[in-house]
Amino acid sequence: MSAAPANVVGYDVPNGDFCAYLKGFWKRNLEWRRFGASFKHLRSTNNIVFIEEDLDAARQPNTQFLRWSFGRTLKQQDLASAYTVQFIPDEQGTFMEWSFEGVTCHGVFKPEANVAILNFCLQESMVTITYRVLDANTMAVCIVDVDSEHTPTIQYGNIDLEAVHPELQLLKHSDDVLDSPINQFLNDLEQYDTMATAPLVVLLCPGPPPTATRFDAMERKVQSKIEAMQNVTVQSSERLLSLFEQQYRTAFYDVVADKRQHSPYTQAMLNVMSLSLSRQICRLYRTAGSRKKVIVLDCDNTLWGGAVAEVGPSGIDLGTRFLALQRFVIAQQQRGMLLALCSKNILEDVTEAITQRRKDMVLDLDKHVVATKVNWKPKSENIAQLAKELSLGMLVNILLFTLVDC
Repeated sequence: MSAAPANVVGYDVPNGDFCAYLKGFWKRNLEWRRFGASFKHLRSTNNIVFIEEDLDAARQPNTQFLRWSFGRTLKQQDLASAYTVQFIPDEQGTFMEWSFEGVTCHGVFKPEANVAILNFCLQESMVTITYRVLDANTMAVCIVDVDSEHTPTIQYGNIDLEAVHPELQLLKHSDDVLDSPINQFLNDLEQYDTMATAPLVVLLCPGPPPTATRFDAMERKVQSKIEAMQNVTVQSSERLLSLFEQQYRTAFYDVVADKRQHSPYTQAMLNVMSLSLSRQICRLYRTAGSRKKVIVLDCDNTLWGGAVAEVGPSGIDLGTRFLALQRFVIAQQQRGMLLALCSKNILEDVTEAITQRRKDMVLDLDKHVVATKVNWKPKSENIAQLAKELSLGMLVNILLFTLVDC
């Protein structure tokens, strides 16, 4: 299942009331699995989903009925009622049942379990994105739908091959039946890779412990194919499991939840998946589009400890932590970034400190630094001037200052 309108940051169910969350207009972002033949047509031709309480449905204790209508616009006359979904919430999730084209569909869903920790990780990382949750049945469509006006910043999908291909559940001794869905998945990724304007992250999640090692070769094949793509990155299931201590390596699987609501992972595993995914998102978010090109460094209590004007060149601290920072910024400089100094100081004091302590210092003023602004003007003014001199915008700078100066 998938849900999150484009104007909602993250995905959250207030007070656990899933029905209240669903009510209202959605921009074709709410999709469900196993609808029948014409659902594909509905999904591709209708832009609006309207969900409201079905007042005509029979009243039952602890049960709600929501009517789903589809259309091209928000106007009531353009909406066509399709079906009513029955919701029965309990502590395990929300039981849902509905009929469409004579086919009865049902299941237990607990969407908030998969994404609550992801919301937390992204919130703590101070990255603001909009995303929606997809189920296995909609994943292939959305992988290649890179130009849709309704596509959010991030799409979060759990790919369950057995949900898409039920014949895999009967698989006993032969793995040949897996080749078709795996190859289709890789073909979809390759198509995305050629069309994409944004990166895609794929997490390969482990199977149930009894079969965990069975598909190692197949996972290596998938990982190898993805690693050759430019716009798609992959993380292996082994990397996820490495975040568990050895004695808990099999504690990620929840057999009851898997059978009841197609959610095979324990909360600990969901936490690991969310943390890993949020790290990948943050890494891509902070490097894609507006790549930083300049590191602007302060001097006192940044490149060295203490104020050089007060303690002199011989009195500044060049301990391990300050030299580690110098080595780090030099490594970035060797990868193509520019280094600049911006300090409220006397230029002669700074130059003298670097010159006299050259044997103790990693940073070389002439070799590594392309521009300096050492004076008593406001740092904001000096940074703007540096950006102008280097012909770069303000947003491409990384600033390393002491909190006192900031």
